[in-house]
Amino acid sequence: MPKLLFAKEKGEWLDFFGLDMLGRLGDELVIPEDNELIPLPEGATLTMVPGRVPIGVDMLNEKGRICSLTYDPYKLKNKEDKEKVWAVAALLPQGYTRTLLPAITDMGEPLPLLGYTAVGIMEDGQLVAAAVQTDEHKHWHPKYYNTADLNEHIAKVQEDFPNNSIIKQLALCSLEYGCFTAQNMFYRR
Repeated sequence: MPKLLFAKEKGEWLDFFGLDMLGRLGDELVIPEDNELIPLPEGATLTMVPGRVPIGVDMLNEKGRICSLTYDPYKLKNKEDKEKVWAVAALLPQGYTRTLLPAITDMGEPLPLLGYTAVGIMEDGQLVAAAVQTDEHKHWHPKYYNTADLNEHIAKVQEDFPNNSIIKQLALCSLEYGCFTAQNMFYRR
C-alpha cells in the first residue's frame, strides 16, 4: 500500500510511513486499489498543494482511522518545533488521465487551475499516481510545444478572433503555464 507524501513550507517533499495514501473521488475519501495506481509517469512533476493539509489512513496503530497531517511528524519533539506541512500532488504529463484527486483538506480558497492527482510512495521508494494512460506520450512530447514561434501562432489566432475571451484565456494558459493542451489551439492541432 502506498504511503503518504507531504511538503514542507519551502516545497521539500517527504514521505510519512505512518499513514497510507488516500485519494478523493468526489466528496468521498477512498483507499486506492492496486489497479488504480501506476508508476509516476516520465514527465510528471510533484507539486505542493498550497494551503491544503494531506489526509491519510492509519492502518498500523488505529486500523482504518482517517487522519490529517498538519505538522511535520519528524519535528514534533516539543511544541516549539511544530512546522506546518502541506499536501503533495502529481501533475501528469499529457497522455495520462487522473482517476483520483488528492485527499486534502478544503480550506475554502480556490486552488490554481492545475490537474492535481493523488500521489503516494511505495515502501521500495517508487512513486505512484492514481492515473491511467489514455494516449501515447509520443504525441505529446515536450519538443512539440513552447516552440520559438508560439507567440506568432498565438498572435495569428488572436487576430482571427479579437474579442474571444476563451482565446484570451488559452493564450494566458499557453504562455504563463506552458499548458500543452491550450497550445494545441494555437498550433492548430
